[in-house]
Amino acid sequence: MHVIEDFDRRHVPFEQCWNFRDVGGYPAAEGGSTAWLRYFRSGALEDMHAADRERLGTLGVRTIIDLRRPEETRDRGIHPAAELGARYAHLPPLPDGASAELDARFGRAISGQRYLGYLDYAGESIRQIFEVLADPASYPLVVHCTAGKDRTGVTTAMALDLAGVDRAVIEADFELTNRDTDRWLTWSVAHARFGGSQGERNPDEERRRFGVPAEAIGVFLDGLDERYGGVRGYLGSLGLSEDVFASVRRNLVDTGGR
Repeated sequence: MHVIEDFDRRHVPFEQCWNFRDVGGYPAAEGGSTAWLRYFRSGALEDMHAADRERLGTLGVRTIIDLRRPEETRDRGIHPAAELGARYAHLPPLPDGASAELDARFGRAISGQRYLGYLDYAGESIRQIFEVLADPASYPLVVHCTAGKDRTGVTTAMALDLAGVDRAVIEADFELTNRDTDRWLTWSVAHARFGGSQGERNPDEERRRFGVPAEAIGVFLDGLDERYGGVRGYLGSLGLSEDVFASVRRNLVDTGGR
């Protein structure tokens, strides 16, 4: 099993935003590595306080891709993209109501099969997301959902695959979510952010819910291999071209010759 040793370098420890990290520094096939300070993945951004938002501004973000369902963005206040002057691309892979349908089909637990279930809803959104990723003017960018692990994890895994990152590294990047879960839980308990009829939930249950099972992204990628011949096959079925794939790779990989 591959272990990523530089979590402290790639993790940006905002005080009121979780699971925000850089996917730079991963070796890519055919040479080079993913560029630092170009693609960030994260949980929701609206809870950031003023100092967090100021720090976010220092990253030079030009685009924020928000993967949350419309119902998740209501009543959350002004998105930091507006303050940054960044392009805000709201491209939810799942429509309102989809999570309940996925719960009925796969259970509430996170799994690779549940991730594959996203594909029943996500085609047009995924196509648009990768068109944004293919545009060099989009960078630096942030891809985020609510917890920054499932929809963000699936999207990032496909992007890293296009960049030529080894499967073991993709899986290890996915599992880094678990390094920030306890910090998120501590804040959520302190601020009464657990839902439920009594306003309380079991922290152990939340740790499972907001962490990730290590094998899930591998099961998802294996499913793409079996159904479509891989990430490129799936994205190609959405109408995306080899030129788009090459552009995503150019945007994500630093070959040292830029």
